[in-house]
Amino acid sequence: MKPGSAKRNPYGASARDVGSLEMSESVPRPLGVLIHSVVVACVSLLAAFAAGSVLDSFRELYQGFGADISASTRFIVGSAWMWGVLGACGLGLAAWVIAKSVVTRSVLRTMKRVMRAFTLVFGLAIAFTIYALYAPIFALGTAV
Repeated sequence: MKPGSAKRNPYGASARDVGSLEMSESVPRPLGVLIHSVVVACVSLLAAFAAGSVLDSFRELYQGFGADISASTRFIVGSAWMWGVLGACGLGLAAWVIAKSVVTRSVLRTMKRVMRAFTLVFGLAIAFTIYALYAPIFALGTAV
């Protein structure tokens, strides 16, 4: 072997070629990815349908207090549309996963990453919403 030359696979394919072949190999979509996508779609659609009435109830509650509320609370109370967008995204992701019963490894990796990212964003949206809705109530409770 010459100095500086790359060591070759005895079968004639480089490690780079073998890796790309593995990523383009078709595999059945795991059941766990399908279940995750359906659960996330159902929860995000439920949140989208419930957001309007829940946020209206909080808006009336804050108007009854007559107290100033923070900018984050005003944003959340007026953002029922955001939950519709999240619900549509969850439904679209589930449709994408359901439509592909056989995928390449690279597409499967992308599906998993997108589902994890959406789950994280959706969870953070729920956490921020709960904080923004209840922070004024706790602040009024300490003032009384």
